[in-house]
Amino acid sequence: MRKCKLVDNYKMSREVYQKRRKVINLLYEAKRSGVKFDRIEVRIGKPANPREDSELLGVATMKGKEMWIVESALELGNDWLRLVVFHELGHALFGLEHDEKCPLMKATHNTTQPAISKEDCVKHLLKYQDR
Repeated sequence: MRKCKLVDNYKMSREVYQKRRKVINLLYEAKRSGVKFDRIEVRIGKPANPREDSELLGVATMKGKEMWIVESALELGNDWLRLVVFHELGHALFGLEHDEKCPLMKATHNTTQPAISKEDCVKHLLKYQDR
């Protein structure tokens, strides 16, 4: 897995593994919901430039099957983490650009509001898969 300019990877430890496992569990959830993919590389880290990227929650390579999830996304709770992971899946699997008309693929999200539901995350991701 490559390094990401926007995220500094954490070294693997028991704590990092547990955080990574939460993301992987959501990837399995997407798969069980009908999203088709083989493998996604996952890393956990922190923003490389915290002053500039204080709201960064995740990054993915376009159609590269790699994603980096920022630790602060894990602290937002499972619903927000699902939205972040499924959003990054949109980039990693389908090469999707941000789309302000789509609640899943918007460039920014207001994390003080409730995240969209699991069903809506799945619906929007499958909509792009079926293109």
